[in-house]
Amino acid sequence: MARTIMMIDIDDSLYREVEVAARRMDISPETYLAVATEQYMNRKKRQQAAPETAETAETAETAETAETKVDDQA
Repeated sequence: MARTIMMIDIDDSLYREVEVAARRMDISPETYLAVATEQYMNRKKRQQAAPETAETAETAETAETAETKVDDQA
């Protein structure tokens, strides 16, 4: 598995929301963002592999929150 270091610039209000969500899950904000980013990338890969289901996946994605998605992974 490759190790990737990324720098993401987000505004302070969004970071505060991430901090609150991460604390609820007892993980660091960095871990929370890493998991959410990985899930996003995996969804994009699946959509590219099966473009006819991309619209369905996007509709399902809007029904969920990022916190719920991360909870499912934990």
